[in-house]
Amino acid sequence: MGWLTRLVRRSRADKQLDSELRFHLEQQIAEYLASGMPPDEARRRARLEFGGLDQVKERVHAAHRGHFIETLLQDIRYGLRMLRKSPGFTAVAIITLALGIGANTAIFSVMNALLLRPLPVREPRQLVQFSESDAHGNKYLAFAHPTFEEVARNNRSLDGVAAFLYLPRPVPVIFEGRAQLASAMLASHDYFSVLGITALQGRVFTPSDRTASRDHLAVISYGYWTRRFNQDPKIIGASISINESLFTIIGVTPADFYGVQIGRSPDLTIPETMQPQLISVGGQSFLDNPNVRWIEIIARLKRGTAAQAAQADLSRIIKRIDSKKSNSLRFELVPFAKGLDSNLRGRFALPLQILLALTML
Repeated sequence: MGWLTRLVRRSRADKQLDSELRFHLEQQIAEYLASGMPPDEARRRARLEFGGLDQVKERVHAAHRGHFIETLLQDIRYGLRMLRKSPGFTAVAIITLALGIGANTAIFSVMNALLLRPLPVREPRQLVQFSESDAHGNKYLAFAHPTFEEVARNNRSLDGVAAFLYLPRPVPVIFEGRAQLASAMLASHDYFSVLGITALQGRVFTPSDRTASRDHLAVISYGYWTRRFNQDPKIIGASISINESLFTIIGVTPADFYGVQIGRSPDLTIPETMQPQLISVGGQSFLDNPNVRWIEIIARLKRGTAAQAAQADLSRIIKRIDSKKSNSLRFELVPFAKGLDSNLRGRFALPLQILLALTML
């Protein structure tokens, strides 16, 4: 009889085992009687040889493969009986377990998103961020827009260069006569191609949009598509109004794409050439002003290009076009995994690890 069958049909298996053991005991007694041994002595000798039926049964049960599961089920039944006898203790135990499991799940989910999962972009190790630092160690991530354009045109070490700016305040988005606030960012037409992001619905910006002067475009996030448009696929091609300017929704980003900074997933991504319509001082454009630092730059290294070689190449370009830059500033390329995203991870890594240890305890 298989161990699983024995486990499911325990009572039947016990009866069969008892019957077999009694048969063998009677056979041994019969052999002793045949040898001329008195009946009482034959029974005593046979029982001594077997060691007792109950002990033999226990050894047989311990030998078969389902013994561990059988014992576990007995322990579970015993535990349930004890819990049923103490409803107050049972309620406290269940609540404690529920809170502990829930807290651990929540903290681990945050740690997974913040510390463990790689950035949801193509080959994040190839991404770098432009940075400058002064003699005091202060880092500056903003550059003038003409600097971005010059680097994008004349570099020899990058597969693509993109610029972006998270808007400091939500913008009012009017759709079908209803206005709602939404977070937004400005990004160059190369932004999605540099990150290696494709659209879930529709399409994203492409470098060809820049050459065709297509500026009044908007790519929306999966969260905003769900929240505001109820995941309506017909929203592709629809128009929205921001600051009295019309924009055409051309695509929806994937659900796991949150942009280039953890915790700052923008609802809308709009070409940076629309800066005068979205953020300006008295309608002033910063696009051609070499003295206004407002946009951040990321890039993807060419395969086989060392970061040091790329930094030397780009330092030459930036120094030439930004001659008014203070000599105390030093340009550097920061691996994106150690850039803004990593700074955020660095601030929260230790507190999250401590919190996870406490919730586990």
